[in-house]
Amino acid sequence: MITVENTGDIDLQDVKVTDKVPGQLTITSIGNGGTRSGSTITWTNLVLGAGEKKDVSFTARVNDNTGNKYLLVNDVTAVSVDHNLTDTATDVTRVERLPQVAGKVTPVPIPITAKTGAGMLSLISTLLGSTGLVATARKKW
Repeated sequence: MITVENTGDIDLQDVKVTDKVPGQLTITSIGNGGTRSGSTITWTNLVLGAGEKKDVSFTARVNDNTGNKYLLVNDVTAVSVDHNLTDTATDVTRVERLPQVAGKVTPVPIPITAKTGAGMLSLISTLLGSTGLVATARKKW
């Protein structure tokens, strides 16, 4: 989340916020009417009253090939051309990868009962101690 604040005593009608997203991130969504061009997100025509704060946001995920403890440097600029105001901010975030846990999936046998309609052959096979699947071909005599 990016917070823009008008610390002055006049209203600003034309605030533009630009965020140059690090290349190690993949942008997944942009909120608050922001638009994307490459790795830059821009929010335009924001109105900030005197003393007002406004939040804009986007969601991103760290690319798989970004190493553990890599420093992501994110630069944001806020501009009001009408009042000749510019401010920049930089945020540095360290990537912390959690260790992978190896796991094994063990299949659990599930008893299956099927009514095949095999008739007497199936019954005799069961009585004689056969197990498994019974396939029956029926003939008309």
